Amino acid sequence: MGQHRKTPEDVEKVFQSFDLDGDGQITPEELKAALAELGEDVTVEDAAERIGTGDADHDGKISLAEFQAMMAG
Repeated sequence: MGQHRKTPEDVEKVFQSFDLDGDGQITPEELKAALAELGEDVTVEDAAERIGTGDADHDGKISLAEFQAMMAG
């Protein structure tokens, strides 16, 4: 009970905070940098592996639509 569901606007804001160059894609390098800001030190390879779990079109990046699908569970 009391679970907080993220609104689409919340999810988009989080996505934008990870999309450092604003091109609509999260790259492994951007994910690595964003995680470092959150105190998690990962390699680019680790970040790429994490991206692979939600990368529906297998382009090596996460789009907003892919991010939204990941966040929806």
